[in-house]
Amino acid sequence: MNIEGISWDKVPETLSLEQLYKLIHVSKRVAKALVENEIPCIKNDKGTHNYSINKRDLIEYLGTHLGTHSLKWLYFDHDPEPSLLITSIPDTVRYRMSTYLSTQLAGYPDLLKVRDVSAITGYGKTTVGNWLKEGRLRYTVVRRAMYISKFELIEYMCTDDYDSVCRKSLKHKELIKIIKEAKD
Repeated sequence: MNIEGISWDKVPETLSLEQLYKLIHVSKRVAKALVENEIPCIKNDKGTHNYSINKRDLIEYLGTHLGTHSLKWLYFDHDPEPSLLITSIPDTVRYRMSTYLSTQLAGYPDLLKVRDVSAITGYGKTTVGNWLKEGRLRYTVVRRAMYISKFELIEYMCTDDYDSVCRKSLKHKELIKIIKEAKD
């Protein structure tokens, strides 16, 4: 994603999906995911122009998300060094996330099973198992069962690695939304 150098005066008040992905330099797939999940838009049944994105909504979205979380999942190979995107979670946001998660997980035991982590994060048990096998999330083995420390889970959920998951779960999106609202 590259939004530096956009002449907003020349951008029309209403954009189509095609105009959006060309404007911010992302793939069609990423642009569609943005309008379906993130950017407010009007969906209509006009064939090639299914989405109408208001320029003001786009500017507000880009302004709100810069400095809230990394947005690394929005670009893949298109722009290796985006200048305006934050490439890691700011410390203030990381602290808010950690505090929020600590309060939300207060009722859980100190050692969590894979199914508990799956329920908390919204990702499947297979995904959580892959995090464990790949060494992304530390665990302890007790009688051939894997247990994750609640502290380790909170720490992992506040990392750039967790934030960079391309297809975020509903709970992950809710966490981002809550943290954004806490900022305002």
